[in-house]
Amino acid sequence: MSPFQHFPDAMIVTDAALRITAWNAAAERLYERTAAEACGHDLDAVIEPDPTVGATATLRTLVDARAELAQRTPSGRRLWVDCAVGAYGEGRLIVARDVTARHDAEARVQEYQRRLRDLAAELTLAEERQRRELAADLHDHLGQALAMLRLKLMRLKGDAVFCGLDADLEGMQTLLGQAIRYTRSLTFEISPPVLHELGLAPALEWLAEHLDAKQGLTVRLRAEAPVDPLPEAMRVLLFKSVRELLTNVVKHANAKTATIETTLESGALVIAVADDGVGFDPTTHLHPRGDAGTFGLFSILERVRALGGRLEIDARPGAGSRVRLVVPRPAGVGP
Repeated sequence: MSPFQHFPDAMIVTDAALRITAWNAAAERLYERTAAEACGHDLDAVIEPDPTVGATATLRTLVDARAELAQRTPSGRRLWVDCAVGAYGEGRLIVARDVTARHDAEARVQEYQRRLRDLAAELTLAEERQRRELAADLHDHLGQALAMLRLKLMRLKGDAVFCGLDADLEGMQTLLGQAIRYTRSLTFEISPPVLHELGLAPALEWLAEHLDAKQGLTVRLRAEAPVDPLPEAMRVLLFKSVRELLTNVVKHANAKTATIETTLESGALVIAVADDGVGFDPTTHLHPRGDAGTFGLFSILERVRALGGRLEIDARPGAGSRVRLVVPRPAGVGP
């Protein structure tokens, strides 16, 4: 009896024409065929690929290689098999191990992660809808009420001179003007109307001007390709990601300037955010530890993945940073 008959993994030997010449007991159990049924037959006729999986390598195409292949048995059972193929005389020796359970578990984990990303994206969009409603309420109710109050105070200004209340009234008008400006600023901070009314590109222009005015960070916008129109979900997730990247620059990078650059590359929309600050180690920031401040890049990565894209980071301590958001380009954007 051949020594490989008791080997725990399936072992198969073929001749130069890829006809099966040896088939051990483990192969019988794995592929549901006896040695008598397999030997003498063509390899691909006995071990069939799973037709439900897209085009993959087959045992015939593997030479001195190893791969996980989707296969099926005569009963229709689907298998994922780790196959190693090497030369054996004029033919081949194939060692196959059933990894279906592990592969299916990994597939379930990937599906679970995808659903978590979708949930996180939906929560972000739900939060943005609530912020937009709050901003609208501030504008429509508090903002208009303050504006009306200011008009009434202006009408009373003439009479106040005769009553000796002009100084008090002037102070009230000053405070009221400050409240109106603060309300308008807060409205934009909560949810910039420009993002929803005009699109992502104007919103990025506003963001650059806002950070320059409020934080002293010079932000240059380089639009080498159009980004609008975009679906609302993509518009919101990309804007929040860029805003969070620039907020990190303000808080941690000690940078003087930053750039936002939009390009189109091979069917993808690319938004790059770069700065001339102190840089960072990406490996420590993409694996959150659970404390505040460590979820920034990780949350951005998950948002981009929810859009079917990827995050590319070029950074190291002492050399600034450049982060690229690469997402599939929607139909109708760009040339």
